[in-house]
Amino acid sequence: MVKIPQFDISNNPSYNTFSTLNDRVPRKEEEKMLKPLNDNVILKKEKKEDKTSSGIILTKAQDGPDYAVVFEVGEGVVVEGKFKPMTVKKNDKVIFKKYSTTEFKYNDEEYLVISEKDILAIIK
Repeated sequence: MVKIPQFDISNNPSYNTFSTLNDRVPRKEEEKMLKPLNDNVILKKEKKEDKTSSGIILTKAQDGPDYAVVFEVGEGVVVEGKFKPMTVKKNDKVIFKKYSTTEFKYNDEEYLVISEKDILAIIK
C-alpha cells in the first residue's frame, strides 16, 4: 500500500473554492501590454517644445511633419499567399501620414495606431 502525503491547504487563500482564476494570478499594471494585430503599429507621439535661450516656451500654430516613436509592432500580414514581416521595429523614430492614425488613451498615455503602409520614413 502506498501512502499519499496529506497537505493542509486550509490556510492558503489561493485554494479557496470560491476564488476565480483572476484572484489567484497576480497582475501588475506593468504586465498589461498593447499588441497590435496584423500590419498595424502603435506609435507614441513625441512632445516637442520649442524654447528660447532664456527658457520661454514657444507654441507654433503651423503644421509640420509628424514624428513618433514606434511603441509596439504587429506580427505582419499575408500578401498573395506569402508572409510579409514588418519593416519597422520597436523604438524606431518614424514620419507618418497625419490623417491616417487612430488616437487612443491607455493608462493615462496617448498613443496612435497606424497601418505600416502609412508610415513614410524611418529616421536614423
